[in-house]
Amino acid sequence: MTSVDRPLVQYAIDEAPELERSLHKKGKTDLLSELKSINMESCAIAYICQHHAMGLGHAVWCARRLIGDKPFAVLLPDDVISAQKLFLQQMVEAYAEIGGSMVATMQVSRKDASTYGMLDIEK
Repeated sequence: MTSVDRPLVQYAIDEAPELERSLHKKGKTDLLSELKSINMESCAIAYICQHHAMGLGHAVWCARRLIGDKPFAVLLPDDVISAQKLFLQQMVEAYAEIGGSMVATMQVSRKDASTYGMLDIEK
């Protein structure tokens, strides 16, 4: 990934010495370089506790004072979205162009529909 290809949203991870040793041992220097490029010296993480499980909307509401009127993203780690261009980057670019609220979605089979939140949309 060149600097031109870098996403608008930067990812940061904690140091992972075991992973680094494993990549080095396996000769995966490209992956090791990429890992080191996203490893930040220090970073700050803010979080809000939702004391009662009352849904995703309530969780966002709980963070309202932290978020204020700034743009934000809610990322749920239980689905991995594979795309040519990172979906969050696409959303950041769309927000910069037109603003507003948006939701990333994916199509699921009818048999799996009960395990996901559903959108009721019109064409």
